[in-house]
Amino acid sequence: MKAIIIDRNRRTVIFQQVLRYLLAFGLAIAVGVLIVVARHENPLKVYKMLVWGALGTPLNFMQTIRWSTPLIMAGLANLIAFRAGIWNLDVETQLQFGALAAAVVGNLPGLTPAVHIPLTIMVSTLAGAFWAFIPAILYVRFRVNELVTTLMMGYIGTLLIQYLLRYHFHAPFAPGASPNNIATADIAQSARLPQLVPSSEASVSIFIAIALCFVLFFLYRKTVLGYEADVLGLNRRFATYGGIKSSRVMLILFLLSGAVAGLAGGLEIMGSQYNYSSLFPTGLGFDGIVVGILSQNGPLAVIPAGLFFGILRNGGYVVEQTTNVNRAAISVIQGLILLFFTVQIVWPAIRVKLAHKDNPANRKEKKENG
Repeated sequence: MKAIIIDRNRRTVIFQQVLRYLLAFGLAIAVGVLIVVARHENPLKVYKMLVWGALGTPLNFMQTIRWSTPLIMAGLANLIAFRAGIWNLDVETQLQFGALAAAVVGNLPGLTPAVHIPLTIMVSTLAGAFWAFIPAILYVRFRVNELVTTLMMGYIGTLLIQYLLRYHFHAPFAPGASPNNIATADIAQSARLPQLVPSSEASVSIFIAIALCFVLFFLYRKTVLGYEADVLGLNRRFATYGGIKSSRVMLILFLLSGAVAGLAGGLEIMGSQYNYSSLFPTGLGFDGIVVGILSQNGPLAVIPAGLFFGILRNGGYVVEQTTNVNRAAISVIQGLILLFFTVQIVWPAIRVKLAHKDNPANRKEKKENG
């Protein structure tokens, strides 16, 4: 009987969570209609093109998979930090370092795919972890606020990557090439991941991303590190009193977050881009923050969240090409989904706090205490 009650409660929680997602999505779409109308476009046409552009043809669907892969990876990198109560706001730069490292190592000659692919993956992962190490050690050793350090490291890292690309790792400039697009040489065939469908940019990296979601699910459910991470995220002081070595665990999780971000950049190079350039896609790390939040710290929930934002990102390109609505409108819809979803999460706590504040007994006690 107890197992049945627990199972029913779990189903109720899942049902309520799905309703929150649908409500947030519906409200965002409704506000999006107003934005589209303000652009003098037909909302039905715009949303139809959004869905068709993301899912309408096999090639469009493969392109959605292509964009969903780095979003899932970036969402996982943010989730690892969030779940331990850490804000790693530099996932974007850690991802870029992983991509640059993969582009450089991917050019090594004379290697077989059996060696070259694992080597490139390993180096890109280490590159992301390396860039996360600096704010991690400042946070763990000296208690420097990680919000400040990760934000500042983002500026430093972006400029450092531009310097390395421009003066050390760029390929020879081709005649007539745009000076605004500085790039490394294309990686060797031995470092490239197989494509899911010929002529598409989707690769087997999507399976790596999904497998990593299950690995993290197992880590949080079955390992000591996962348990310690959850306790730290819930109450750091209690974790310390409980014998958990908080500094060690936070350092590991910070580096793991950076490593996953670096791997996301490496897979982007190995599966889709094949070189690192000044036109490398930006915003993947910041979109990963949204994916991580919408997943509510569930590794498996990152998969549908990443796919959903992959649909918005890929469909947004088609909408921009076929209507008067640009991708900025799609970004607004993404932000609205996050806003409405966040409000639904925090509103019960706000309502309880307001009710406690308005309780006559509490007001009398506060008045007596001065």
